[in-house]
Amino acid sequence: MRATPLSFQQEETLRNMRRSPGSDVAYDTVLVFRLRGAVDEKLLAEALRATVNRHPELRTTVAASPSGHVQRLWAKGDPAPVGLHEESESTGEMAAKLLGARYGLAEVLAGQPLFRAGVHRAGADLHLVFAIHHLIFDGWSTGLLLRDLSEFYTALVEHRGPVLPPVQLSYADFAGEQHAAWERLREEAVEFWGEELAGCTGQVAWPRPPAGGAATDTGSIEQVRLSSRAVAAVRTTARRERVTPFTVLLTATAVSVARLTGTIDLFAGSDTANREDSRKHQTIGYFTNTRFSRLRAAPGRPVEEMVRDVRRTFRDTERLADVYSGKLLEALGQAQPIKINLSPPPGAAGRALRLPGAEAEHLPVRTLVRYWRDFTMQWFAGTEEITGGIWYRHAGIGQPAVERLAAGLDRVLTSEFGRAAA
Repeated sequence: MRATPLSFQQEETLRNMRRSPGSDVAYDTVLVFRLRGAVDEKLLAEALRATVNRHPELRTTVAASPSGHVQRLWAKGDPAPVGLHEESESTGEMAAKLLGARYGLAEVLAGQPLFRAGVHRAGADLHLVFAIHHLIFDGWSTGLLLRDLSEFYTALVEHRGPVLPPVQLSYADFAGEQHAAWERLREEAVEFWGEELAGCTGQVAWPRPPAGGAATDTGSIEQVRLSSRAVAAVRTTARRERVTPFTVLLTATAVSVARLTGTIDLFAGSDTANREDSRKHQTIGYFTNTRFSRLRAAPGRPVEEMVRDVRRTFRDTERLADVYSGKLLEALGQAQPIKINLSPPPGAAGRALRLPGAEAEHLPVRTLVRYWRDFTMQWFAGTEEITGGIWYRHAGIGQPAVERLAAGLDRVLTSEFGRAAA
């Protein structure tokens, strides 16, 4: 076992868990896959252990130290996070058990394993279940976990050695490099963003809900599905301006928020995988960073100018990619940005788990939405359609306002962006 400093991502996650004691368990993610067909449970357990042995991040716990909290990397096989094996009458009962067993701040700081996995029978069906804490995991890590588990299991079934690319960088080593990068780039990053955000408060005048409403940390998700005309406007604008479709969606979201709230100077943050360094490609861990942009969405301003502003900002800050966004906000004394993100289409996780002789179906585990941010826009772009979801906190934004925003997104894209693309 060895102890190493937490990454800045991990430090911020612990702070967020403290600020929302009623929703701290939301950072412990539950993944469930229904397995149908011929599954060798002994080989599956062996494949799980091999996956945990390959990735020390899956053997990580949090511990106190004289200088604060650290991450502990345990030796292979200790602690043993593989072994969840329960039975339930139904998938509903199974989901309730799994959600009820999630870890909050107290369990994390007590050194409980941040990764647990095993099989669970619900009725006649066999399920592969994971409980994985965000402290050691991000969206990219999901693909690595399922790919590696699939390969280890397939190799065992076929009586051969696994074929996987080498892991070049541990997450603990990344944390050390990240601390050094902050010391090296802090002055330049603070100077650039101090000038870039001069006069921008980051505050949005959201239409508030009636007083005496829901608890402060409960929330909902408003679904968005763009029309074919809006999707065409996204793709046409992206080609013409030589940007990604997400840059167009980011700008359109900001314009829609400005039209709804009257806040025309917006500070946005967009999560990135933060894995431009190829050494990170095979490493499980919480690498996600946030790219900032300032969008001035004054009435009558051409939308293509705003798209170009975002493109310029992204280009000019590439050299600062190793600076963690949370440390930068802290140094600037800047309010949190509104979050506007892009993710793969839902259902991608189920396609990543491949077990020979069996079919794996990802089962979403639904839970009460608890959220400390007032607003996040999450886009999902497929080859044909673009959908999204507005995550919002009930005490921060009224539901009628969110519904107007969802409808306004399509209208902004088809009118203002569609007109610019014509």
